[in-house]
Order: sequence, then C-alpha cells, then structure tokens
Amino acid sequence: MKKKFIILTIALLLGISAIIFLIVTCSKQEEATTNEMQMPLITPTPIHTPENTPTPTLTPEPTPQSAFDPDLPVSSENWPEHLPRHEPGSIQLNPNIQQEILWRFQPTVRWTMYVVQGELLDLFSLEEQIEVGEWWSSIFSTDLYPEIPPLVQFIQRYNISREDFDRAMNEFREIRDDLALRGIIDSTTEEFEIPNADIIYTFDLEIISYFYRRE
Repeated sequence: MKKKFIILTIALLLGISAIIFLIVTCSKQEEATTNEMQMPLITPTPIHTPENTPTPTLTPEPTPQSAFDPDLPVSSENWPEHLPRHEPGSIQLNPNIQQEILWRFQPTVRWTMYVVQGELLDLFSLEEQIEVGEWWSSIFSTDLYPEIPPLVQFIQRYNISREDFDRAMNEFREIRDDLALRGIIDSTTEEFEIPNADIIYTFDLEIISYFYRRE
C-alpha cells in the first residue's frame, strides 16, 4: 500500500512538471511571436557597383547671358558692360555743325570726332604740326564721307599712345572747366565734349559710331 502511494505521488509530480513545462514553453513562443510582430523591418543597403550605381541627376547652372554679342548689331541692349554709355540728351548738339566744319555731308557723329584739340597738337614740333595740318585739311577737302572718324584716323596715323592722349585730354578738361566756371563757355555743348579714350581706343568703328551718335 505504501509503495503504491509513493508511485502515485511520483506520477503526480511528473504530471505537474509536464504541465508547467508546457505552460512556460507556450508563453515563450507567444512572446517571441509578439516581438517579431513589433520589430521594424530593415531593408539592407544594397552595395553599389559600377554596374548598378545610379547616375545622379544634376541641374545645370544657368549660363550667364553676356551683355555684349559681337555678332549682333551694337545697341543700348547689346553693349559691352566695361564701356561707358552715352545718355541721349546729355550733350547739347550744334545744329550748324555741317556748315561749321565745311563738309558737304551731314555728320552722323558728334563734333568731337571731327576736331583735334590743341593739347594733342602740342605733342608735335612746329614742323610736324604743319604736316599734320595739311593732312587734316585733305580729309575735309574730299567729297567722300570718311569711313573712319577723323579723330580716330589722326590717332592711328600718328600712333598717339593712350597715355599721351589721356594726358592731353586732362589738360583740355582743366582749361574747359575753368572757362565754364567763369561763365565763358557752356561745357555741356558738343564743341567742348571730352573725347572718351575708353571708347576711341577700342578702334571698333561700330562701337565708336554708336557711342558718338547724334542724340
């Protein structure tokens, strides 16, 4: 009788242990399933090779528009940025310029392109000035309108350097401003316009003609 009781007790303990084991095992499986459901999905970063590396799409920088296109006609819209501009009306025009320079044709550019200031002639000796005067007179004796403005021809013919030209024009400006200050002349008229070396020394006839247009 006692032996049977011991056997039953052992069987009961084994049964209880089995039940506990099953409960624990099921609990762990349920916890693992829950963790898998809560774990975020991670997509592994692909390794790029030269074959599968995508080509980036680049937005090109806007090409700056040039202010001056030499292939187009010179105009107020198509003008070199580094050069000064002529403001129409800033110079008082002489309506009698054609008669005063003794020309058959109505000039298309302003007075300053048809004269050589005395300060420029001071660069020459007296003998040279005579030769310059004869050559200058020959320009105005022809019936042909010159393709190159006379002042530009003078600079090119006698190889007047930019430095000498600037120095002569500075002297001319001092004299002109002094006379204007004393009320003797009006410095805003075309007879007393200072030739612009930046324009003239481009030796670009289209630029020169447009800058010195009679406006």
